Amino acid sequence: MLLQLRNAWRTADRQHVLDAAWPHADRYIEPLRELFDRPEHSLVIPGLELAGYLKLRDLLPDMLRLATRPELRVAALSAADLVEPLPEGQLLELLTDDDREMLVAALAMASRREDPPLHAMIDLLAHESSRVATEALASLPARLPEDCRLALDLLTANARPEVATRAWQALLRLAPVDSDPDAPSGEEANTVRVLDPGTHATLLAQLGAIDDETRLAALEKLSAHGEPEGSEQVTMLLEGNNSDAIKKQACVFLGRVQHREAVRPLIDVLRDSTDAGLRANAHWSLQRITGQKLHQDPELWNTWWTQAGQSSATPGQR
Repeated sequence: MLLQLRNAWRTADRQHVLDAAWPHADRYIEPLRELFDRPEHSLVIPGLELAGYLKLRDLLPDMLRLATRPELRVAALSAADLVEPLPEGQLLELLTDDDREMLVAALAMASRREDPPLHAMIDLLAHESSRVATEALASLPARLPEDCRLALDLLTANARPEVATRAWQALLRLAPVDSDPDAPSGEEANTVRVLDPGTHATLLAQLGAIDDETRLAALEKLSAHGEPEGSEQVTMLLEGNNSDAIKKQACVFLGRVQHREAVRPLIDVLRDSTDAGLRANAHWSLQRITGQKLHQDPELWNTWWTQAGQSSATPGQR
């Protein structure tokens, strides 16, 4: 079983191996305990993964003991948290760790909490590692509480465009994505503020400015308010010879307003761009517009578009 788990690289394969162990969980306790007494063995890490997945509480002391070894720390703490959530103070410490692998693991732990430490997770949107920052965005809950707005507003002023883009994507979660019968109404609802006509017209005009700074600032404000007017202009920015920062923010706007006509250009961006952040934004926008949960693979999206997407209607389409 552990050899199969160690050799199962693809997520689907690993899940199959783990699921196959469920009916026989108790029989793994003693063999795993013996294995954990030999921490130099190459199967200790898959053993920890299995113990965590099966929630083998009898092995929790062994997991915490192995967590004191630097080479096993991430795997052991990840497994232990699955069995019994780590104390909040310890989780907060892990969310400021110097080890990037530990940060990714801590974000996964935080995402499982009913009351996650959101401000610590939001801080990682600005992490220098694109992997950590991307995991931070993915770990945030589908709808953020209003009191996170200040932290996110501070991030939008970051000098790095990709950080501001991630912050705007998180800010958009403050407003309901779809109509929700359980969502509060009236003044309590997370509604999007409407721009007055004069301000909106000015921002639309600034999309045609010569300098990137002006266009990017206008796009950010338009994205925050989510009004669909100007979608065609923003799609042209996505298709034109503009900076990646402009195109990243264009993806945010187009996904926010669910502009159906942008699907084909977004697929092209996903296929042609060499910028990981831009591809991530295009993928997010495609999923939001179409409702499809395809992986970040341009060939998958192109096949879907060719076979069904061009003629299909999307709920919530504008």
